[in-house]
Amino acid sequence: IPWGHLEWIKNPVLDPDDSDLGRASTSATKALRAVAQGKRADILDEVLLGNQPAKRLPLDAAIFCYQGRDGLAPHLNGEVFWQKWDTTTQATSHDTASPAEYDVRFECKANGED
Repeated sequence: IPWGHLEWIKNPVLDPDDSDLGRASTSATKALRAVAQGKRADILDEVLLGNQPAKRLPLDAAIFCYQGRDGLAPHLNGEVFWQKWDTTTQATSHDTASPAEYDVRFECKANGED
C-alpha cells in the first residue's frame, strides 16, 4: 500500500478501491480470474482479496491519535525515506543533495545488514 493511501484507508469512504476506477479494476480482475489456472489464478485470488472494501470501525470504537514525541512512526512525515543516495558509497550524499529538495540532516550508510 502506498503510504499516502494509509490515510485514506482510515476512512473507508475515501478508500481508492471503492471508486469507479477501483470497481472497474476489480471487475476486470474477476474476468481474468474466471479463466486463469495455476499460479496465475492464485495471484489473481490475492489481488481480489486485497481489493475488498475496507470495513468500517464499530461506532463505539475508541480511536487514538498519537503524535509528536508520543507518535509510533520513526519519523513524523517519512523524511528519512527521501534522501539523496550515492550508490557508489552506499550512503546519503550531501555533496549532490540540494537542501531545497532533500533533508540533509541525515547521514545514512548501508552496513550490509539491511
